Amino acid sequence: MPNVLALSVVIAVAIVQSASPVLPRTGDVARALTEQDIAAMTPLLPAEAKPWYLNGDSPLILPGGSTQYMQVYLQPTTATTAIRRGQVLTITRRISSGVPPTAWMARPLEKYAQVEVPGKSFEQIDGDEDINRPFRVEGDFEDGELVRIVKFLRTGPEVRTERNGNGFIRVLPLLLLRRESPTRVSITLRGQAGSGQSVVLEKQGQDWVPVAFGYWIA
Repeated sequence: MPNVLALSVVIAVAIVQSASPVLPRTGDVARALTEQDIAAMTPLLPAEAKPWYLNGDSPLILPGGSTQYMQVYLQPTTATTAIRRGQVLTITRRISSGVPPTAWMARPLEKYAQVEVPGKSFEQIDGDEDINRPFRVEGDFEDGELVRIVKFLRTGPEVRTERNGNGFIRVLPLLLLRRESPTRVSITLRGQAGSGQSVVLEKQGQDWVPVAFGYWIA
């Protein structure tokens, strides 16, 4: 009987563990987090907030160490079949050779959005270059406006400029969408870790038109 009881406990624990959700992660830092790392960042979350996705690219290595940046995406506060929105918390810590990492420090909460990719659930994020990833939003946007902008970007439109010549917006994960004015939006797209493409859109009539593009390196 004791052996049967012990076996039942083991099976029950295994079932609970297998049923526990695994947070999607992108970026080498996020994938390398231990349970202890996650436990250490939990007190920084807003009360009763639950993360659903973690992002953390490798930091730039500087003399004397580096700073790790982690984005903790919290469960959405609003959601439709086309878009969902919520808050994201950026936390940082200092990594130096030969000493333990510093404690995580939190930055102010920011807003994020995620626009649906046909055929995929919002939680299905398959790697660093998946366009299904959520992105930070700065400024005020209506849901329909965000959806139109993101779907337009995903068509890989051509950009024609006098300054930079002609080119194409690459179909890449969005990192940031910022409202510069009622008719002007700047966008940051992620290529490889620490680099990507930047785009500026202007509203002309009912359409958003690319008016500038370039590349960034962290």
